[in-house]
Amino acid sequence: MGTAETLLRRLRQEDDFSITSYSHGDTIALINIALELDIIGIINKYVPIRENKKKPKRDGLSVGASFLLAALGRACHPTSKMGWYNWCKGTSLEYCLKTSFKALTSQHFWDQMDVLETESLACM
Repeated sequence: MGTAETLLRRLRQEDDFSITSYSHGDTIALINIALELDIIGIINKYVPIRENKKKPKRDGLSVGASFLLAALGRACHPTSKMGWYNWCKGTSLEYCLKTSFKALTSQHFWDQMDVLETESLACM
């Protein structure tokens, strides 16, 4: 690295030098707690099985996973379901979970919510 002056000189020569910051601590802490408590499994237990004997998925996510992601957004940065992805882009979620959430529109969340019976919410 060299001296402070050498490093400063090199940094000044960089034309395309930029830093991007992502929110990480709150989202990952809550994901870890949710995994420890098996929140996704608890929610998915109450999702009805379809005619094909499978539980429904949308955009590759179970109902429980979608509910967890929506709850993370509400806990970390209260926003509408329409604004969820804009919040997500500023976090490390996609990087840490190794997936893109670009397809998670407000319609995604509404469709996933429609799968659960209202009566089952009290059982969770």
